[in-house]
Amino acid sequence: MLPLARAALAEGHQALFLVSNPHEVSGMLAESGCAVERLPLPRWATRLSPRPLAVAATYADIIAGAGLLDGDYLLRCTRAWDAVFDSKQPLAVVSESSPFLSVAKQDDAVPLLVTGHGFALPPPNLLRFPTLTDRTPLYDESRLLEVVASVRKARSQAPPRALPELLAGPRHAVTGLDELDPYRAQRLSRNYGPLELESRYATNEPCDEVFAYLLGDRESTLPLLAALAASGARGRLFVRRGTAEQRAAIANSRLVWLEQPTPIGEALARARLVVHHGSMLLAEESLVAGRPQAIAPLYLEHLLTTRALLELGVATALPSVRNFAELTVALRAALANDAISRSAQRWALQHANDPWLDPSRARDLLRSVVDARN
Repeated sequence: MLPLARAALAEGHQALFLVSNPHEVSGMLAESGCAVERLPLPRWATRLSPRPLAVAATYADIIAGAGLLDGDYLLRCTRAWDAVFDSKQPLAVVSESSPFLSVAKQDDAVPLLVTGHGFALPPPNLLRFPTLTDRTPLYDESRLLEVVASVRKARSQAPPRALPELLAGPRHAVTGLDELDPYRAQRLSRNYGPLELESRYATNEPCDEVFAYLLGDRESTLPLLAALAASGARGRLFVRRGTAEQRAAIANSRLVWLEQPTPIGEALARARLVVHHGSMLLAEESLVAGRPQAIAPLYLEHLLTTRALLELGVATALPSVRNFAELTVALRAALANDAISRSAQRWALQHANDPWLDPSRARDLLRSVVDARN
């Protein structure tokens, strides 16, 4: 989202981020000139899955689990968005992964750009959200459509003909790579592509064996760190919301614990292998840099991104963290895997001049929304 915000500032506008985690985000935006406020939506404490340890199979499962199946909660969220529009009076709105806003949006008086990576933005032309795994969907999508329609009716708005329609927006742009889009076969057009990537194809010989970016608030991170240390790899790592116990897991190893995330272009230029959970952004940056990846997925999005990277031949999937010895062996094998290194380099070279590396693309996309107001 930041490239669009920078483009807004360059055009003489103010840019405001409404987020659920302002404390964490404000540090990332401290020097950007953007304002940051907490998204004033009511809390939803239920978050109960219909089955124990259930995993989402469709985008409908995800938004239902986030509260869209609760009609009373959904109505309160739409009213909260009404209050935001009344108080902020925005010239234009850019929405990423915000289905509540999509339900609340009443007219085209304020231009809206619905954007995001492919996983978060299924094709709005579909009649139903496709099943992304071999699992049975958790929720009845027809029931979810009924709830949304009832809320729209209570607000004197037309109901959607299908749930994916909510994601269309007056302006719609998938800002991710086609190759990593789980819906690429169902798109009517190609993705707009990344708005800004820090990395470029790395021609230098890496001075580190590994760069790792992991999530500290997941149980699986501690054994993964221990396996990285046991692998003997030399490198650097950043653990988001890391703990003292996790830091101790790499003590006396050849790994350097970073207190702050280093610029990703610099991190990838130094590293022979990138270890992460399957973040779409880091996967894209690693592809452009021509660096092979070792993935330990946590969520459905990570699993789908891992699958796409495996199809490209640029990554290896790490085994379950429950088997420490197997995980350590897999990390060592990934470091020595010349095949995925060559594939990653070939992909980066083939795409070194692709148009989505043009920094003016964020400005052009923003103007397409702001100019609609005029």
